[in-house]
Amino acid sequence: MGALHDDRPPDHANGPNGGGATGVGPPTSSSPEAVPESEAAERRRQASKRRREGDDAFRESRWDDAIDSYLRAKRMYEELGDDAAHDIDRRLVRVTRGSDDEKQGKRHCRAHHKLLVIDDDQGWRTLIRTQLRLDGEGHFEDVRYALDAFEAIETIGVNEGIKPDIILLDLRLPNMSGIEALPLILKGAPKAKVVVVSAYRAAAFRRIARDRGAADYVEKSEIKDFTAVLRDICCAA
Repeated sequence: MGALHDDRPPDHANGPNGGGATGVGPPTSSSPEAVPESEAAERRRQASKRRREGDDAFRESRWDDAIDSYLRAKRMYEELGDDAAHDIDRRLVRVTRGSDDEKQGKRHCRAHHKLLVIDDDQGWRTLIRTQLRLDGEGHFEDVRYALDAFEAIETIGVNEGIKPDIILLDLRLPNMSGIEALPLILKGAPKAKVVVVSAYRAAAFRRIARDRGAADYVEKSEIKDFTAVLRDICCAA
């Protein structure tokens, strides 16, 4: 029988006495075994429970309890190789900032907000996604996108759509402008705070937007920190 093809160097292809390569081969009995599915499911339930306990403690400003619960949840997720551990990191950042703000006498928002972005500009949506991803506080954990007013109205409609806490509404949209759509959008999500954004620098647009119920009117060219703008509006007392 011909020799099997092996791309490894000769001194690694065979170990002592013609055996297999040193350190190469199937896992030994000392290798960590995979966690049984039933046990993994139970660990995930426990991790989720710890995460919820951390959320409750955070909302009640029990900073030490929140950190303890989040760290326990993170350790469980890491043992399972679950990406949810990264989400716990964001929560830990929020706890630290909340504690620091309290010490300095500042108000700190403890909510997780639902955000709806209505804009057909791909470049702008990409910028929003990037800044939200870099935001360590996790304020906006449920983010939806709509390309025009009709899609947005359907999204927040009566057929089990979302009810966003804050809506980012572009002034210039296909089919129906943001100004025209504003009353219809507020009818579907009356508790939402709508921020109209535009490339236009015009006091008239700002006045009309506010008259029709917008919480604010922001020029795109002036936005340096997108997440900070949203936090200032949706987390205001």
